[in-house]
Amino acid sequence: MNYDLDGNLLFSDARITDALGGRAYYMGRIELEFPLSSGLKSVGLRPSAFIDVGSLWKVKQPALTDIGIVCTPNEGVSGGQILLAPGAHCAGEGAAGTLPGDDYVRSAGFKEFFLGNSPKPRLSIGIGVNWTSPFGPLRLDLAKALLKQKGDDTKLFSFNVGTQF
Repeated sequence: MNYDLDGNLLFSDARITDALGGRAYYMGRIELEFPLSSGLKSVGLRPSAFIDVGSLWKVKQPALTDIGIVCTPNEGVSGGQILLAPGAHCAGEGAAGTLPGDDYVRSAGFKEFFLGNSPKPRLSIGIGVNWTSPFGPLRLDLAKALLKQKGDDTKLFSFNVGTQF
């Protein structure tokens, strides 16, 4: 989440979704294949409906950053950017903001949050079609997340190429 120039947290949908991995998980899938006419079967199409459930947790929490204000030196002032805690002020700055002749210009910072480390289930339902193509097996899926948690990155459409086990 981002801060405004007064140090107040602003809502932001900007996320970095680094895959961190976990030490515990569960998953399950139920899939029902629909019967087709012999003509469509001979082309290699297999439509289905599915339910997926699972979760990943016991994720090691990374170091989080909370930078309320970024102070950048004005031209002619030596030194680099200074990162300050929320509510702090740049050198020579009054509470109302940057004044003419100040050494630094203030810009808003950001705060990181750690989300998604829970054994609570995620659940989705969807439909898909497998096609045994001349290039190998292809799969198209449309799915809707019914149970999700804050921080989850849900997808409506997925496309897979490769073998099945």
